[in-house]
Amino acid sequence: MLARPELKDDPRFLGPVERANHHEMIDELLSGWTRSRTKRQAMTELGGAGVPAGAVFDTLELSEDPDLRRRGMFVTVDHPGRGKITMPGWPVKMSGSHVPVMAAPLLGQHKPGVVRRRARPGRAGAGPAGERRSDLNDRQRDPGTRSS
Repeated sequence: MLARPELKDDPRFLGPVERANHHEMIDELLSGWTRSRTKRQAMTELGGAGVPAGAVFDTLELSEDPDLRRRGMFVTVDHPGRGKITMPGWPVKMSGSHVPVMAAPLLGQHKPGVVRRRARPGRAGAGPAGERRSDLNDRQRDPGTRSS
């Protein structure tokens, strides 16, 4: 990996104690190697050589990763106030179920429809604006009653 085959038999690096005693030189060698590669390249090369390695990606790098996008881990949605935004997708994937990812609604965005549905005539317990009145009426009759 380092293109330095002579280091294999160097007595300074033969055992863990020797390597620990010369860790500054090892750090210098490895730093030079990693500086000449991106973190993704270093991860790929190390993994290809059988060395367990994983790059640490920031949020922007993760959200722009083509494989994570393809798998739905990050999705772009239309937000009513902000336009197109990228956000984490639903991480659980099941073959028989698809969970659509949508932007959160704006404050009060669905209120008119909710109030209209709750205030339908004939709905048991619905007051003029659709709120339940039974708990409020009970508390008014007996102020010591608390709802749970």
